[in-house]
Amino acid sequence: MELTIMHILKTIRTAAAAALCSAAAWSCVQETDPALIDSSTRISLSKEIETFTPDGKTESGKDAFEAIVTIVRGSDFEASDWSIEVTDPKECASVEKTDVTEPFLGSFPGDSCDVTKPGIRIAVQPNTGYRRTFDVTVTADDGVSKTFTFTQLGEKADAFVTSETESVEFTAEGGSTEILFESNMGDECSFSVTSEEGSPDWLGFSSEETGKVTLTAEEWTDKTSPRNAVFTITVGSAETSMAVLEIPVTQLAADEYYFIYGASVSGVTAQESFQMDKIETGIYSIDQYFMAAPDGNEILFNKNSRTVSYPFYALASDGTVAEISSEDSPMPEGPAIDIDGMRSLTVDFNEMTWEWERITNALSMPDEEVANYPTKDYITRDGSVKTWMTVSLHWNGGDGLSPYKLGSGLVAGHQTGGYGNTGDAYLTERNPDYDTEENGGSVKEVLDAGGRPLSETKGRLYSGYEAITCQPTGCLTYYDLHEFLTEEFVDAVGNAIPVGNVLKGDLAALSDEEAEEAYPQISAQIQGICPYGWHIANLQDWKDLFYAAYVASQGSDYPMEESGTHYSAFTAAVPNAGAIMYDQDFKEYRPEIPISSMAEEFGFNMFCQGWRLRRTGYDYGPGDDNPRFYAIIPMRGQYTASKKAAWRVYTTGNANLTVDDGFDFGNGCGAAIRCVRNYK
Repeated sequence: MELTIMHILKTIRTAAAAALCSAAAWSCVQETDPALIDSSTRISLSKEIETFTPDGKTESGKDAFEAIVTIVRGSDFEASDWSIEVTDPKECASVEKTDVTEPFLGSFPGDSCDVTKPGIRIAVQPNTGYRRTFDVTVTADDGVSKTFTFTQLGEKADAFVTSETESVEFTAEGGSTEILFESNMGDECSFSVTSEEGSPDWLGFSSEETGKVTLTAEEWTDKTSPRNAVFTITVGSAETSMAVLEIPVTQLAADEYYFIYGASVSGVTAQESFQMDKIETGIYSIDQYFMAAPDGNEILFNKNSRTVSYPFYALASDGTVAEISSEDSPMPEGPAIDIDGMRSLTVDFNEMTWEWERITNALSMPDEEVANYPTKDYITRDGSVKTWMTVSLHWNGGDGLSPYKLGSGLVAGHQTGGYGNTGDAYLTERNPDYDTEENGGSVKEVLDAGGRPLSETKGRLYSGYEAITCQPTGCLTYYDLHEFLTEEFVDAVGNAIPVGNVLKGDLAALSDEEAEEAYPQISAQIQGICPYGWHIANLQDWKDLFYAAYVASQGSDYPMEESGTHYSAFTAAVPNAGAIMYDQDFKEYRPEIPISSMAEEFGFNMFCQGWRLRRTGYDYGPGDDNPRFYAIIPMRGQYTASKKAAWRVYTTGNANLTVDDGFDFGNGCGAAIRCVRNYK
């Protein structure tokens, strides 16, 4: 067999392969530069080490592990004899030298063959105990050795140790904290503390009962740097099985930290308080949800600790910060909170003053407009209350917006004119034939009997982009939810919400509680164009509304079934849900629509706003031959190459309602918006 120099050099790099080549080939190697050849002794096995199973077989099902032993010294693959030694505390393994035959797959056609070379054979006894290991050391005749470690699983479970405590943080004052942990090794455990400098003397531990250990940190006086350590829990032993849990521990520098809590701070206690961000010496800030409290708007601060101690501090209504030095100190009147919501608070502990501002959208509906919207409280399944605006939003952004308003009025007709599949042409040049007069076009809005735009009382149409960002586009979607909801965001009550797609099929087999735990997006309170303190109705809100409708519909001419009040029901239309939610004026545009005798008392007033599509224009509005209700739910749904959809609720003109994940924003869908008061 003729081999080229390049073939030989490539083969040298793979020790196992090189050991299988012919002696004739190696004569060519001597012609290469000796400096390119590693002259040390290298020891390897011809295949990866396998784990043994409890019954004594290898993980590939063989009775023993066999591998060729390759000793390479320089370019010589045949130059060394070798010996083996076993270190096996359990005396479970038998190891012997033997000839091993393995297939060699060459690099070129005709270069493959079976080879037989000296190797090792390792067999183990069945293991009825815990996982165990042993070492096999191969020593070449020049004294160079290499150790290979083998593992056999046991019939008994490996040791484990877990804790809900992922990390520990101490303030500079020090103190103690308990760590609870679980293990399958009983009281066979030990503890240790290490840091980059070795074993720190500032952090101690004690344990008086299984599964609980107390960490204690001494006071830290450094005002520039925190100090860190790792607390380690080790369970089991080398004789059984071992597991290790490492918990990082940090002690904050001896600076001033302030923690905020109170009845008006999301209702949290001092132990649950939020650490404020330090802006500069004595000045701290935080973005937080503040709410009016029945017993006074307490907003309190602890210094350097999440435990109640004196002095602590309280915000006063006159813009000052009061120091509460003892139990007898009077509490000040707290700040006025007109509307619950997110605010950015800054406190100057140097001057003992404070100020805050709302975290809201510039063009969202202002407070003074809220009085124009009737509201109603609906009882949820758990007995809590959700307050809905009982008409769809009709805020256009106010005076001075040009050339487009927030959203669009209502339009009759079917496929009144759209941009088809012309790509993004509408981004640079709008066709006035497709827009309403209010938005600089020529399309007529539907008017009521008094000549007033019907949208001013029944609600406008908004694109998904407008609904969330408050950027006016006249109900023509510039982007879809998938493009501008791309990262985790904080909603209107301070909840961190991951961004991801929720599909109705994913909810089909889940309980309501399981669905909300798996998909926090379901209950995200996104303010969007709703007024401060309100949010666009989310999927949980609609589910809870269906429950209220079910209760109200009992004994009526269109009763709902309880089964239709769960997320799992949103794989199909929910029977009779629409009948009790419809606006009586719906009949003016579709006389045959079924409306429950309880609809007026229920008072939800769902009207036929229809929708607007970028491709085809307005459809299904009042005056269309098939008027319908459509509303946006701000949560990402189906996402494919041809469809980028959000969730929606809609009717096709019968007694039912459908909630699904297929509102195609890739086609520029615009629809109605319903607002719900924030809740915590």
